[in-house]
Amino acid sequence: VYAFIGTLSYSRHKYVEYVFSQNQQSFVNSHVNMFNFFGGAPKVLVIDNLKSGVIKPDLYDPTINRAYTELSEYYECFINPCRVATPKDKPIVERDVQTVREHFRKLKAINNNLTLPEANTAVKDWLINTYGQREHGTTHMQPYREFILAEQPLLLPLPIDPFEPSYWKQAKVHPDHYIQVQKKSYSLPGQYVGKYVFVKVSQNLVSVYYDEKLIKQHTIPKGYRQTDLNDFPENMKALMDSGMPLSLRWSVALATQFPP
Repeated sequence: VYAFIGTLSYSRHKYVEYVFSQNQQSFVNSHVNMFNFFGGAPKVLVIDNLKSGVIKPDLYDPTINRAYTELSEYYECFINPCRVATPKDKPIVERDVQTVREHFRKLKAINNNLTLPEANTAVKDWLINTYGQREHGTTHMQPYREFILAEQPLLLPLPIDPFEPSYWKQAKVHPDHYIQVQKKSYSLPGQYVGKYVFVKVSQNLVSVYYDEKLIKQHTIPKGYRQTDLNDFPENMKALMDSGMPLSLRWSVALATQFPP
């Protein structure tokens, strides 16, 4: 079990969510849940350099995960990654890690069959009614009270429409004209064979980009493969329309396109 922790810099009021994964979907979803918990979004997000947020750390020009970039643009937040191996850049959160870990251990000790939803419900109540009511050791203020009175009114208002998280992946276009994303295959035109593209998977749609331009969209199939016959040369389309067995069709088609 991992803990997503977000702490507001002035009040020290925080959001905690226990999760089983730290992949990009979980990381983005936790941010959405945090903004809803706070009732607004901060203007600046100071984050650690985990891959779900920062693909390539750099002091001046970091490469941010595309799904996380979409989140920041939607909520109009500025992403400010910490320096690598510099915990002093986020001391407010660093101090919370041990506290949150011990709270989970107490919950688990009380209920050995504790589920993740139960843990997350309990920790939210604790943040507001227990931790949030104590005097903070540094600010000497009650975190939840200061949040309600001073900090919450300054947060960015949440958009009316809920944010739809997406999944991004770089994929190579194989000789058979297909890319593979999340255990499914999607066809692309022949001019992209051998090249790398970026793929965005939303709830019902797969969008493929090359050089930042949208080149193809597919609906997500119920089965394994989604094919557009217009992505293939005439000889391959003729084979697909024939009664030839599928495995033999592809063998002949590939041999025609890539002769020995």
